[in-house]
Amino acid sequence: MSKGLTLIESLIGMTLVSFGVFFVILVFPLIMRSTLSSEKETVALFLATAKIEEVVAESYSLIEETNLVEDYGDIDNYDDYKRELVVSCFHPERNCENEETGMKKIKVIVLHKNNNRELISLTSLVSKR
Repeated sequence: MSKGLTLIESLIGMTLVSFGVFFVILVFPLIMRSTLSSEKETVALFLATAKIEEVVAESYSLIEETNLVEDYGDIDNYDDYKRELVVSCFHPERNCENEETGMKKIKVIVLHKNNNRELISLTSLVSKR
């Protein structure tokens, strides 16, 4: 019996290794794109949560109904992101226009500069204390 590899065994081994390397090269850009997307969404979640916490920290009487847009470059250290803040009256069963219900809805939308699409949207309710 021979203790070495035959030519066919060597070719089969090299073919399997080549397919493995090809698969890694093919999948690597997809993994990188997914990682970058996750990073953007994590930052967007942080920015949306920070804005909601900023509004909730105010006294209920100081929280005014508004539609505020912070443009790209307005958020310190996050030039590629912008936030839209919408504060409105909230009532679960009816429209509360011109009526104080004791609840306000805070909605924050965060967008990224590269594709200007909504990365995340968070909504929270605030009530009189």
